[in-house]
Formats: sequence, structure tokens, C-alpha cells
Amino acid sequence: MPFILGMLGKPKLIMLVIVAAIIGGLYFWNTILKADLSVARANIATLEVALEIQSGAVVVAQANATEWREAFNGMQATIEELQDVQVAAAEESKRLNRIFARHNFTALAAERPGRIERIINAGSLTALSVLESITSGDTQLPDRAGAATRTTGPPQPPADSD
Repeated sequence: MPFILGMLGKPKLIMLVIVAAIIGGLYFWNTILKADLSVARANIATLEVALEIQSGAVVVAQANATEWREAFNGMQATIEELQDVQVAAAEESKRLNRIFARHNFTALAAERPGRIERIINAGSLTALSVLESITSGDTQLPDRAGAATRTTGPPQPPADSD
């Protein structure tokens, strides 16, 4: 060491040690930054994959939300239709109750048995047709006069003429 000290001198040696320390510090700092950079790149790659997965999940969730909204709107419309049917059925029930309250069916049946029988049979036919249309869906509902007015099920093929 005295040889180096004699050749360079004490101030130059101190400067050389300081410069070497700075270069060594910069080298280690650069090494740490490179390691941090590689970790950051790996994190970015992981986040990009996660972003793609989440983007797909968002698209699916939006499609599901649209589908659910449409289904909800359909159910809401069906509920409103059923409420209208319920109101109409309640009104028809009230109308029939008023009719039944005005008549003594026992006396009418004794006076005109054929007429009451015809009315009861027509009503029974209507009730059975409605029940059949609800359960099987392929019958015609008669109107009040007994004629078929509308088909509630799919159209029936014509009968064979054999």
C-alpha cells in the first residue's frame, strides 16, 4: 500500500476510492433496477392475462344481464296479462253471481226442464272444452251459442277421406 500511496498521493487515492465506490454503487443500483424491471414485466404480463379474462367475464356478464332483463320484461308482460285475465274473470264471476241471484233455478227446472237441461249441457260443454284446451291445447272453444269460435292449439290436419 505504501507504493500506491507514494505514487498517487493521498488526495488522489481518496478520489480514486470515492470514484470506485460510486461506480460500484451505480453497478449494484443498476443490477437492482434490472431485477425490478424484470419483475415489473412479469407483473405486466400477468395483469394483461387477467385483463383479458376479466374483459371476457364482463362481456358474458353484460350478455347475461341483457338476457335476464329481456326475460324479466317477458315475465312482467305475462304477469300483466294474467292480472288482466284475473280482473276479467272476477268481473265475469260477479256478472254470473248477479244472474244466479235473480233466478230460482229449482223452480225454473221444474217449469221448463228441457230448457234448463239445454243450458246446463251447453255450459258443461264449454267448461269441458276450456279444461281440455288448458290441458291438451288442441281444441276449439265454443261461444255462448255453442259454435266454435277460435282454436287454442295448433291447426289440425284435414281428416282423411278414405
